[in-house]
Amino acid sequence: MPPWVFHQYSHHRAQADRTLDAKRRLLSTFSDPDFQAQGLPQVSIIERFSVDRQHYRSFSVKFWAKMVSSLRYIKYFGYMYWPALGRNECWTDEAASEGILRAVMDNPRIQTLTVWNALIETFPLDLSQYRLLSYSLISAALEASYRRERVALPNVIDAIDFFAKHIKAPSTGAPKNGPEHPRMAATHMPKLETMEVFSPTEPFSFSLRFDTGEDNTARLTTTATWQLEIPGAVIKPWQQVADRRALRLICEVEAIETEDLHFKLRLFPKIAEW
Repeated sequence: MPPWVFHQYSHHRAQADRTLDAKRRLLSTFSDPDFQAQGLPQVSIIERFSVDRQHYRSFSVKFWAKMVSSLRYIKYFGYMYWPALGRNECWTDEAASEGILRAVMDNPRIQTLTVWNALIETFPLDLSQYRLLSYSLISAALEASYRRERVALPNVIDAIDFFAKHIKAPSTGAPKNGPEHPRMAATHMPKLETMEVFSPTEPFSFSLRFDTGEDNTARLTTTATWQLEIPGAVIKPWQQVADRRALRLICEVEAIETEDLHFKLRLFPKIAEW
């Protein structure tokens, strides 16, 4: 092995070890019931933080808020839990998701947010039959997505509810719900690149992408498993975002079959890599 290769490997290995040590120190310190401090400046080197172990679900919303506020340079935050394994007397799936979303919503440094309610392959239920409409969860998901560049919420929230809350668009063939005070995504998401909200067990899913090309164009692409008719009043804020970047806006609305959705997703396949 050439000396420079070994040096490069050692450098990356040392950085990885420092980051891992910081994560362990962060979790062990915040897990201490006697710990009362509001922040940990020594963990500022962490830029990416993800949780994929079921026992972390027992941590409180206060814990998550304190932890996220201590990550001064965090850019990626990911959280995955298993509904068949993570239940206890204090948390439901919806409460766990909402607690995490509310903890991160006020952190403007997070560029990529993924909250994944994972399903085991043999999970027999269609969750759309059991999931209750939670306006509190919808609002938390909506506000947590503000100012992000990339947002993925697989199997966390009903796509129709989330879409209706973001964009006031008439739809055909979709359930009628009508959450109060719908808001336009562009107003709060000027940096958005990709948003994907879907569930593999439910018939309604969508993705929203705002791609900036090298040819001075911006492309707003909405892909949904129901027919959408987006009025000009919805497109106008996105046009303003494109204008601020001196880009020409192209809008596309595509309706696809549910079984074809996964072939259209861009962000979700990368979650495991992050």
